[in-house]
Amino acid sequence: MNDLAKATSGFAFFPGMLGMQMRNIQACTSAQAKMLDGMRLLGKQHAQFMEAVMRRMLEGRSASAPSDPGSLIGSGIDQLKAAIMDTQANMSEGSEILARSAGDAAGIMQKRFLDALDEIKAIAEHPADAGRLQS
Repeated sequence: MNDLAKATSGFAFFPGMLGMQMRNIQACTSAQAKMLDGMRLLGKQHAQFMEAVMRRMLEGRSASAPSDPGSLIGSGIDQLKAAIMDTQANMSEGSEILARSAGDAAGIMQKRFLDALDEIKAIAEHPADAGRLQS
């Protein structure tokens, strides 16, 4: 074996490692896209919720106001209770959206991590074949 072959033989694993890193980056990009999709959906839902709240507030103002203070207070309390219930429902939906996106992203990253471990094992066992390893 000549000197050049000896010097470069230790780098036989390099193409396989480079390919593995590229797949890692692709997995991170996919996971990030899943999270951004969830955030986009959450933002859209939040905007719809705020629009509905504002519409309800304007409709409540345009309705004829009760003449006696007791009815006015009772009406305000009913509106407050409805707003609290709507907000809680909206928060529950939002947390479900975020949990689903985070779960999808975690699934992508876990699969890539397990695949990368298999790739590292294959590179360690057969460094000369590392350039041909692809998932």
